[in-house]
Amino acid sequence: MTAFTYGNFPNLSLDEILVGAVAQGTSNANIFTLTNPINGYTINFIGTGFTYNGAVPTGGTIQEVAAVFTRVSNSTRFPA
Repeated sequence: MTAFTYGNFPNLSLDEILVGAVAQGTSNANIFTLTNPINGYTINFIGTGFTYNGAVPTGGTIQEVAAVFTRVSNSTRFPA
């Protein structure tokens, strides 16, 4: 069973995390990363065989999804 640690950060739904996310340049064959500068989340799709057409993923197998929160300073939606 996965252990979850809750802290002083917003508990958003997946669609709230993804809306506004943009592709980040660290994506490769084993990880596809999206960042959301609006709410401070980074979403990592971890797996194997990711292929791309430019920055857009076109194939691969997702084995894990990790959402990481980094506090956004001066955010009006999610204040510090």
